[in-house]
Amino acid sequence: MVEPYFNRLHPKYKCCCNLMHVETGTKIICILATIGYIISFLNWLENGPQALWGTWGLGRIVLGALMVIGPLVGISKTNPQYFLPYLCYLGISMCFAVIEILFCLIAYDRGSSWGRTLRRLIKEAFGAKARTESRIDEIIDSILLVLILSFIFNVWFFVVIRKCYNYVKDKLASGYNELTIPQFHAVQ
Repeated sequence: MVEPYFNRLHPKYKCCCNLMHVETGTKIICILATIGYIISFLNWLENGPQALWGTWGLGRIVLGALMVIGPLVGISKTNPQYFLPYLCYLGISMCFAVIEILFCLIAYDRGSSWGRTLRRLIKEAFGAKARTESRIDEIIDSILLVLILSFIFNVWFFVVIRKCYNYVKDKLASGYNELTIPQFHAVQ
């Protein structure tokens, strides 16, 4: 049910410890994500495919860069449907991150066949950097750290962008138009 008066400043439309509006938070997230995708693309061009993702990494970068545009368009056109591809992309990315984290944890187990197989794959992917078992553990540590941080940021991005999706959906449903807000005029 839509309230008769749409309050765009309601606390449910705030993010980042109620410090900013979800529109602003979503714009900042999308701009930062776009910069991240550009840096990743330039890194891919300079250094080639990453050891773990191979050429699929480029597809992931391009797809993410295309999806991150959706919320910006959704805000400008007041259309919540533009948010859905990026929200789905973030959800899928979080699922992949959880699976990758589990693989990293399995790789610590040198005694299991899965652990040995994953360690062998890491050794092949990283070559000279993974000569000893302790170096492989260090590589797994760094990968695990990046994956956990990535998961945390994806969850945060998802929550903020989902709030903005709800804001735009509520704004559209109420027929809110910024130009029709009654203005306060001081009587002289």
